[in-house]
Amino acid sequence: MSFLPESVYQPYSANDLLAIIFLIQAILFGLAYQRTNEKFFANMSIAALMGALAWGTTRMQMPGKPYLDWDWFWAQPFFAGFLGFSCVAMLQYLPLMEKTRKKLLWIVVVPQIFYLAAGTLFLVLDIKILRLWVIFLQMPTIFAAGIAAIAMEKRDPKMGHLFIGLAILSVPVITFTVAFSGATTLVLRFWTGIPAVLLTQIMLMASFLRDRQKLRAEIKQRRTAEEAIELANRSLDRKVQERTTELRGIIQALESFNRNVSHDLRGPLGGIDMLAYTARKHLDLGNFNATSEALQQINDQVRESQTTINTMLLLARTYGKEIEITPLNLTEIARNAAREAFMALSYGTQLQQMPEIDIGDLGYFNSDASLFRIIFVNLITNALKFNTGNTHVTVEIKRDHQQKGFLKLLIKDNGVGFDSESASQIFEAFNRLPNSSNKPGFGLGLNIVRLAVERLKGHIEVKAAVNKGVIFKITLPVQ
Repeated sequence: MSFLPESVYQPYSANDLLAIIFLIQAILFGLAYQRTNEKFFANMSIAALMGALAWGTTRMQMPGKPYLDWDWFWAQPFFAGFLGFSCVAMLQYLPLMEKTRKKLLWIVVVPQIFYLAAGTLFLVLDIKILRLWVIFLQMPTIFAAGIAAIAMEKRDPKMGHLFIGLAILSVPVITFTVAFSGATTLVLRFWTGIPAVLLTQIMLMASFLRDRQKLRAEIKQRRTAEEAIELANRSLDRKVQERTTELRGIIQALESFNRNVSHDLRGPLGGIDMLAYTARKHLDLGNFNATSEALQQINDQVRESQTTINTMLLLARTYGKEIEITPLNLTEIARNAAREAFMALSYGTQLQQMPEIDIGDLGYFNSDASLFRIIFVNLITNALKFNTGNTHVTVEIKRDHQQKGFLKLLIKDNGVGFDSESASQIFEAFNRLPNSSNKPGFGLGLNIVRLAVERLKGHIEVKAAVNKGVIFKITLPVQ
């Protein structure tokens, strides 16, 4: 290596300034690597350090000579290292498929190795060749990285990929433009350093931009998650309050129910015990008619107790059952409920023939089948039970198909009805109408209907008058 003393006095401060900028960038990329542990930051730090060595030793590279020689080539590993590590870091930064990234890494690294090997071979064989032609061997590295960066702009826009691609592709454009314009090698070195500095600066800014975008996305995601959690908590609080209120109502109703049922069961059980004792005495005396009569009374008492227990089970199922939403044929459910109500009442000899029940086209509705069965059975049973012996009674079940967004059902009869004052308390548990003293039941049927409707998020209304029948209006939202 030779050194021209007079070159020390030449104004090469521009390249020295570029070297200082590269050194500062190397430190910044190193700090960024320590903070993020991103590999491309480490490679960019090495590339910037190589750039600082390459441009900082310009005066020692005999820049005025046009042909390849050892005085110039000794510093080319720094330039090749700068270009190679920069492009490798660029490929690591870009959102490429891993398979594509590995292929491009070969295209980026191999030309730099070939460039150094070919230059060394030319010097060893003493082949005279222009320095500019040797630089052509580095072009595949630049074009592969630049085109990949520009292509990624469409996939991941506004992340600086386009500027990175243009910066790296401007290196060969500036190099050959300045070279063919007749400028000195010293000027060429300075102008090729400009896009190199821009490349590293853009890489640094783009990486920070991407981190900022990620941070914004993460903040937005966290805010969305916090809002969702807050909404879920509010919904949970509301559901807990609703469920607590419901459970308090259940407990109060069950306590009242237990007291009433215990009282109602205690009477039949005591009667059964006494009748069994009486039947045994008559049987011992051979009085078979009295024994048969006592057994019949026992049978009636047992049937009444079974009715009480069935009512208790129905109430428990209504309170505790999980709602299952399925498509329902309401017309079919209503018809089955009418048959079930008639069979239950005819078993107790209250009805001898099926009354007229007019069930319209109720259509289909998404809801819970068992709760709808409870609603229809109890309302039809009430309509039939309180009009026993009335041959002109008619029960109608209709649907208002004009309503959108919710279901509206009307269940009405033209029977005995009741006064409007009783309507306000008709859905309360164990509340019995004045005209129901001779009718079986515990005053729970309509309470169970109201509970079933409320569990389906709907409401029920009643309108009645003495000897003018009863109209129940049920409104349910679409599930």
